[in-house]
Amino acid sequence: MKFFADFHLHSHYSRATSKDLNLDTLYQWAKIKGIHVLGTGDFTHPGWLKELEDRLEPDGNGLFRLKNPPHEEGVPGIKPQGIDVRFCLSTEIASIYKYGDKVRKNHNIVLAPDFDTAKRINARLSQIGNLASDGRPILGLPSRDLLEIVLESSQDAHLIPAHVWTPWFSTLGSKGGYDSIEECFRDLSNHIFALETGLSSDPAMNWKLSSLDRYTLVSNSDAHSPQKMGREANVFDTELSYYAMFEALKSRQGFCGTYEFFPEEGKYHLDGHRKCNISLTPQESFKLKNICPVCGKPLTIGVLNRIETLADRPSAEQPTNAPGFKYIVPLPEILAQIEGSSTASKGVMQEFTRVISTFGNEFDLLHVVPVEEIKAKSNVLLAEAIRRLRAEEVHPQGGYDGEYGTISIFNAGEIARFTGQENLFDEEISVANVVEPEQSYSLQQPAALPEKKGEEQKPNTKQQQAIQEEKNTLVIAGPGTGKTKTLIQWIAFQIEEKGILPDTIIAITFTNKAADELRVRLQKQIGDKANRIMVGTFHAIAYGFLKEMYPETGTIYDQTSRISLFNILFPEMDNAGHKKLSYAYEKYHEGIDPDQKEFSTHFETYHQFLRDNHAVDLSAIIWQANNELKNSQKSFTQKYKCLAVDEFQDSNPVQYEFVRLLASGKHVFTIGDPNQSIYGFRGSDIRLFYKAETDLQATRIMLQKNYRTPPSILKAADEVIRHNSLAGETHAEAVKTSDVEIKQYVAGNATEEANYIATQILNYVGGVDALSTGQLLSDYDYAFSDIAVLYRTHRIGSQIIHQLKAKGIPVLLSDGSSFLSETPFDLVANALQLLQNEHNMVALSRLIDHLLSITKEQKQFILKSMMERSIDFEHLSDDQRWREWILLYRQLSSGFETSNPGTVLEPLLDFFLPLTGVLNVIKLRPSESIFIVFQQLRFTSFSVFVSISFKSSIWSYWYRVFFKQRFEF
Repeated sequence: MKFFADFHLHSHYSRATSKDLNLDTLYQWAKIKGIHVLGTGDFTHPGWLKELEDRLEPDGNGLFRLKNPPHEEGVPGIKPQGIDVRFCLSTEIASIYKYGDKVRKNHNIVLAPDFDTAKRINARLSQIGNLASDGRPILGLPSRDLLEIVLESSQDAHLIPAHVWTPWFSTLGSKGGYDSIEECFRDLSNHIFALETGLSSDPAMNWKLSSLDRYTLVSNSDAHSPQKMGREANVFDTELSYYAMFEALKSRQGFCGTYEFFPEEGKYHLDGHRKCNISLTPQESFKLKNICPVCGKPLTIGVLNRIETLADRPSAEQPTNAPGFKYIVPLPEILAQIEGSSTASKGVMQEFTRVISTFGNEFDLLHVVPVEEIKAKSNVLLAEAIRRLRAEEVHPQGGYDGEYGTISIFNAGEIARFTGQENLFDEEISVANVVEPEQSYSLQQPAALPEKKGEEQKPNTKQQQAIQEEKNTLVIAGPGTGKTKTLIQWIAFQIEEKGILPDTIIAITFTNKAADELRVRLQKQIGDKANRIMVGTFHAIAYGFLKEMYPETGTIYDQTSRISLFNILFPEMDNAGHKKLSYAYEKYHEGIDPDQKEFSTHFETYHQFLRDNHAVDLSAIIWQANNELKNSQKSFTQKYKCLAVDEFQDSNPVQYEFVRLLASGKHVFTIGDPNQSIYGFRGSDIRLFYKAETDLQATRIMLQKNYRTPPSILKAADEVIRHNSLAGETHAEAVKTSDVEIKQYVAGNATEEANYIATQILNYVGGVDALSTGQLLSDYDYAFSDIAVLYRTHRIGSQIIHQLKAKGIPVLLSDGSSFLSETPFDLVANALQLLQNEHNMVALSRLIDHLLSITKEQKQFILKSMMERSIDFEHLSDDQRWREWILLYRQLSSGFETSNPGTVLEPLLDFFLPLTGVLNVIKLRPSESIFIVFQQLRFTSFSVFVSISFKSSIWSYWYRVFFKQRFEF
């Protein structure tokens, strides 16, 4: 059976689509067009999926019939021929993410044989993004990982890359795509068997790439209104079956090819700038180096250019057994050209109704009905137009940069000369204007203004002074002044110029991320010598000294673990008491509140437990190291000659004392910015920064040249800092000459705020409605993960986040929590801790909670007995699940220290997943907009910042700052 299929279209739940995209209207227009199999579109949307389940019934072959189809037709008075229309479950997924240091924006069509498969796909995707926000959901999900989800849902579910050449949203496009299918889908590339060519390319253009020979080329309408259905379609000659269709696409047996848009009519065929009214061929763009001759900005590179760039054949070569294709022009466009009016005019619609009623459907008229029959039953002009279409005797004007092209079938005045008689519509004929060639323009390319970078390459005067200073040094370095570079070059100077051995240098950072960055940059600066330098955070360095003094030290307990232990050690206290005790413990050992006599007995009991179990508490590591350094008879730090401390302004009293103790007899380099001291709530005190000048007898040096921040941002920051009563000196000088705009927006309420932020985020990712509207919202090319939204408190941030998620903006809350705190990963982490140390009471306590059904009192007794070593945990219960866990524990504990991580983690996940109710583990990190509380901002790098400031209440949103380039804090 020969039939037509259009898999790619949308429902009324998608953005920028017609409200008429319901099942009844789709069914009616499929008959008018001549389409036998129609994709449902948007099955990922819960509202549309419910409509599909309510209105469709399976036909037994993977397709669906419409229950109680409408008796009336889609257009009043029209009488199309009877077609048994079937539906195929389909959807389009928009992915915006980063891969290979480039923003990727890909669209993919996903097809499913049944509702169960569709629901499995939706269940996975709903864990990544908000499927209810749009019929075509926007996910920070790489195409390769989407394909993996589809393949795991069913062997009969398929993914077809959509409109693969479209510049902005496609697999191979010039803006957001890859250079090959294999680069995009990597290890799963062999599961891709078909590609959608899109409106701006045809199969012949794709045949210039030998790498695409193995793929079947399909075409679909991507319709956003019923009238646009079938502007491209696929032709099959198989049984009417989902499985037969996709077997035909894989084998090319029974797939007869496609009906195609003339590619010139597509919105992105040529290069150009719509705003500048510039349309260019690839050859012209090449001469201009892809720069617009009007505005001097990069051109939007079209499909023709992109294909020429990647092509390895001088001309199209049709692959063996690849089917051919035929061009079509939508019938309303043909009639409008004949009439000289718009496609929506009354005359065109009346004639459209008459012609369809006469010939059955649009596809038959365009390529099946003999021309003589058209001439006899309709008129000579329509017959001639169809003849020219079939013979490809048309005059195309290429579309560009979101602007549709035109296909002229008749030249100006030709209709009147051709007929020499009656008016087709009994009205005066007004011939449509043929687009004139573009006027000539200058090919002179605007002069580029590259930014100076030479000053950044070698240390400036102040940096050089800090690097070579013989005394201890206190360096004040604001953002962008080369703080880390100066610290690295100071270390390099000690090694290379002063002969200091690398393993006698300590470098302290404030975060693990900063420590990792320092190691990498030191490696680039001094090579393998960097591996011998002791680089780490305050806690890591302090813990290293404790391990050197007490090698048996093992487990480290954090705040959550501490509270769990207090539950065991002090059962007479309630949960509130345990939290209060934990808070007091932290404040005491961080030097914030040294007077904690009320809890001294509790602290000693806890410390005794830690000593007995060779453990330490995270909050007390530095405090404990300080005590050992003060009291130890032998100095464990004597061998070290140099000490460098980064972000020194954030030191609390205990950390400051640690530096002071380590500094004895060493050459010390401390660097930081008092105006960036943001950890006051953790006890940091910028007065300690200046106190070091006296305590360490240090020379103070200020770095003033800012190489990163544009002048407007630097000036605004200085204006804010000047109002800080504890502000340090601010004499920064901007080296950059290029500037950025600071935008201020005042919202009346949280809803307005969320709408504004959502609009700006979509603007910066390039506008997700571009394919719907043909209009890009901006020239930016960021991924969601390039954008940070800053707020003062989590309570405020959560309100904005809730509303943005509802709008489909993928969001990641950077609240400091780890995925290891989430089930089932927390159980895996606890199991690993127990494998490392069978006396880890916290890990054991949490496993007991999930594996045993016992009372709180029974659990307390077990843990107390474990602490007293009267029982071992392998024999604490005869419960079946506990015995299963012990068997797994024994299996994994053998050779645990040398085991491959996969051989340990996979069995643990397999064991714990069924116990937690988690169906599967999403092994993905979506590319999302990041929401960060101000205190967590430093050491992060984003391209765009949205800053939300509040004065007295959550309604006082007074400014946002949008940066066009990357900054580091």
